[in-house]
Amino acid sequence: MTNVRSFDSNTSAADAIDSLNMLLPGRGLMKNAPTAERTAVDLSVLSAPVAMTDFAPVSAIPGAAIYVDATETYQQMFGAGASLTESSCYVLQKFCTPEQRKAILTEVFGKDGFSTCRICIGASDFTHRGPTGYYTYADDWDGVDVTMPTFTIQKDLEYIIPTLREALAINPKLKFIASPWTPPAIMKSTKSLLGRPDGVTSMFVGNTTNYTAYANYFAKFLKAYAELGVPVWAVTTQNEAGYGPPSYPGCVWTGPQMAAFVNILKPALNAANFAYVRVLVGDHNWHNLSGYTGAAGGHLVRDVFAEALAGDWVDGAAVHGYSTSGKNEFEQVRSWSRNAKETHFTEMCLVGALSNKASLQQHLANAIIGGIRAGQNSVTFWNLFLQPLSGGRYQPFAPSYAQVAPCATISTDGNATMVKRPEYMALVHLLKVMKPGARRCYSTTMGVGEASLEVQNVAFANRDGTTGVLLYNNADTAKSVSLIDGPSGLVSFLTLAAGDIVSVNYTAPKGVPATGALTAPGPVTGLAGVSVNGVNIISWTAPSAPDASGLGGI
Repeated sequence: MTNVRSFDSNTSAADAIDSLNMLLPGRGLMKNAPTAERTAVDLSVLSAPVAMTDFAPVSAIPGAAIYVDATETYQQMFGAGASLTESSCYVLQKFCTPEQRKAILTEVFGKDGFSTCRICIGASDFTHRGPTGYYTYADDWDGVDVTMPTFTIQKDLEYIIPTLREALAINPKLKFIASPWTPPAIMKSTKSLLGRPDGVTSMFVGNTTNYTAYANYFAKFLKAYAELGVPVWAVTTQNEAGYGPPSYPGCVWTGPQMAAFVNILKPALNAANFAYVRVLVGDHNWHNLSGYTGAAGGHLVRDVFAEALAGDWVDGAAVHGYSTSGKNEFEQVRSWSRNAKETHFTEMCLVGALSNKASLQQHLANAIIGGIRAGQNSVTFWNLFLQPLSGGRYQPFAPSYAQVAPCATISTDGNATMVKRPEYMALVHLLKVMKPGARRCYSTTMGVGEASLEVQNVAFANRDGTTGVLLYNNADTAKSVSLIDGPSGLVSFLTLAAGDIVSVNYTAPKGVPATGALTAPGPVTGLAGVSVNGVNIISWTAPSAPDASGLGGI
C-alpha cells in the first residue's frame, strides 16, 4: 500500500498538523487538542499560536519526551510579576495621560495577568530624586522614642500611592511584597542612608531601642498604606542585607541580629492587626546570604530559622537571582528555611548591554524554570517600567552604574508607547500556564539553568482542571518535543525554534489509549518526492507487517 500526502506552498502549519493528525490512531476519540503560544527570542513574534497535534497513542516517540503528570503536585504558587519602584511610578505618572496609564496598567495587571508586585519601604536606588533625595519615613527620628512620632509616608503620596491604587483597581487581588533598603540613618553605625559611605560599611546597630522602634516603623508603614487602600501581602526585613552599596541606600545585618529583630517584629505586627502579613528574610542572592561581613556575620536565612522563636515566627525566605545559574542554588535556600516554609523570588534584572538570549537565560531558565522546579512559590522581577534606553542607561535612577534593564519601557514623547522586553514576555508565558491557585506538578527534567541547551520546562496543575506547561528552547537549533500526558499516556507533538518560549495549555485528553502490545513500524521503503506544477508530492510504501500503532500509514 502506498501513502501520499501533498502540501503546496500555501499549506498552513495548522493544515499540515491536521494532516498529521489524520495519520494518528484514535483520532476520532481525541476531543481536547492542546493550545499553545510562542514568543521568538528576537521578539519578532510576541505571542503567536503554535500548531500542535491532537493527543493520541503512539509507540515511537520523536524528539525530546516530556512526561507531565498533573496528579503529582508540589508547592502552591502565589503568582508572578515585577516591581513598581518610585522610578516606575514616576514614568507612569509623568509621561502618561490618565487614559494612557489606565490602558498600560490594564494590559499588565489585566490582560497579561501580573499578580505580584514588589514595592519599596522608603527610597531605593531607583528614584527620580537623584542621589541627594534618598529618604526613609523617619529621617528626623530622635533615636529614643520607640513610637516613631515623626513617621510619615508623605513622599510616597506623590507618585507611588496613586499608581498602586490604580493597579489595584484593575486587579484587586494583586499581592504587594514590600522591602526596605535602609532603616533611618540614626539606627546605623555610619549614620548614613548609604550602604557603604566613604568605604565604611553601614551596619545595623542592634539594641532594644532600635529593634522596637524599627518594628513599630514597619507596623506604621502597613497601617498607613492600608488606610489608603493599599494592603501589603508580605514584607522582607531588609533588601540585600549582606551588601553595603557605596552609592545608594543599604544596610548590613548579621544573622543573629536578624533573628533578634524578627522576634520583636512579628509580635508587633500581630498586635497591630497585621498577623496575616508574611515576614520573609534573606532577600539577597543565594550565595550572598552568608553576610557581607563574612563568617563572623552569620547567616541571613539559616540563623533566623535555627533560632527557636524566630524560626517559628518567620514565614519564609526571599531570594534574588544575580550571579546564579539556576541549578541547585534555590534548593539550597529552601533547605535553609525548613523546607515546609515558603521561598519567594523577589528581584532580578538584566545588568549590562546583554542580548535578548542572555536575558531569557537569566530570567526564564534560571529564575523561573530553575527556581520554581527547586520549590519557589512566586517570581517577581525588578523595575516594571523605565524610560527607553538613552545614553547607555535606562532612566530614571540615581547612582551611575551599569545599564540596568526594566521589564518594559514607556516612551516619553507623549504617545506612552510600551515596549515589552524579554523578561516581560517570560512572565507573560509563565502566567498563561500558571493560573491563580496553581500547584507545580511533575514534568520530566530535560535540563535546568542557563548552561543547559535542552528544552527546559516546568508544569502546573490548575484549579480549573487544566494543565499548563512552560517550554523554553535554550539551544541554537530547533527542537522537537513529544508532550506526554501521564494519566492517559497520550502524546502531542510540537517543534520549538531556537530560543523559543512556548506556553501550552490542555485539558486531560479524552480517548482510550491503544491496548495490547504496541510495536514500532517496520522501515519505510519506496520513499520518493516529486514536484509537479508547484505541488510537492511525497510517497512511500507502508510496511507489510501488522502495525498496531498505526504509524506505518492507513
